[in-house]
Amino acid sequence: MRVVGLIATVAVTVYITKVAQKELVQNVAIEEITINEKTNNHSDI
Repeated sequence: MRVVGLIATVAVTVYITKVAQKELVQNVAIEEITINEKTNNHSDI
């Protein structure tokens, strides 16, 4: 029974890590777009 619990714990940890990595990549991309837009808007002035 302990082995099943260990496997479940590892599986959930891997799943959460993958979801968090996808969200982090998406947030970084959005932040880069926002920074680029702000930079482009200021250079037009």
